[in-house]
Amino acid sequence: LARVFINGNFIIVSPYTAELYPTNIRATGLGMASAFSRLGGIIMPWIALALFELGPKDPYAGFGVFCVVAAACVFMVKKETMGIPLD
Repeated sequence: LARVFINGNFIIVSPYTAELYPTNIRATGLGMASAFSRLGGIIMPWIALALFELGPKDPYAGFGVFCVVAAACVFMVKKETMGIPLD
């Protein structure tokens, strides 16, 4: 179930992120975002293990905190892209 929401997040956020960057740096911006996303995917198992050593429910709390921080970051970006040319 969590994997469905994670994949849904990428489907929704990727086109919006592409619209935020100017055309001349769009590929670089999306490449950097993809690189940091994959880096997070590599590091996350070690973070989960470290949190599990604190307690069996702590990884869930830790991931919940990451989700809340990510949601707060998304809500801070209040730029409407409808009707704005991509150039």
